[in-house]
Amino acid sequence: MNNFFSLGFQDCSSYIMYEFMKFFDFVNFLSFFVSFLVIFLIMFLYMNNYYYLVFSENNFLEIMWTLIPIIIMFAISLPSLFILYSIDFDNNYVFSVKIEGNQWYWSYDYSSFSLSINFDSYMVHNSDSFRLLEVDNRMVMPMNILSCLLVTSSDVIHSFSVPSLGFKVDAIPGRILMFSLMILKSGVFYGQCSEICGLNHSYMPIVIESVNLNCFLQWVSDKINNN
Repeated sequence: MNNFFSLGFQDCSSYIMYEFMKFFDFVNFLSFFVSFLVIFLIMFLYMNNYYYLVFSENNFLEIMWTLIPIIIMFAISLPSLFILYSIDFDNNYVFSVKIEGNQWYWSYDYSSFSLSINFDSYMVHNSDSFRLLEVDNRMVMPMNILSCLLVTSSDVIHSFSVPSLGFKVDAIPGRILMFSLMILKSGVFYGQCSEICGLNHSYMPIVIESVNLNCFLQWVSDKINNN
């Protein structure tokens, strides 16, 4: 999760978030390179009294500062398109979870097992855990297993967002948005509703607990037996 005075991304815990961080670092590197080059040229021309002898009407330079931006934009577009198609929906998922936004809580429905598992998740007001982030029922997911998340809403537009996992999906009434998720490590990941949805918009935390497959199957068995 995020820390106080943190300026960077949260620790990446999914493949797509890892790609986002690599792309961010790559774009920053290009930005610093371009800034350094522009400042160098400005200072060089400012300190050289005879720049007009070689830089005025120079066809080679005209070609270069036309080609260099094209090359830079092409270098940015390739990884950007790769990430765009990487986050597209994957049909090879193992199980699915339906997520429904309500004012002001989340509902989860695991319907890929022998019996459906469904429960609501409310914020815990009096808790020794993180303020405004802990819930009474966490969403439990197995790590290294591809899953399909179906996001919708029962009333107004919400947004299901967990920054450390690299996704933000709008929950729209009457529509179901699908995306694939594979968590790469075990742990607890926090998020919040990222769309202003009414009075208690700030009190819709999201908590995803990632566990190994055996623990997940045991959790599923316990939920089915309790129901």
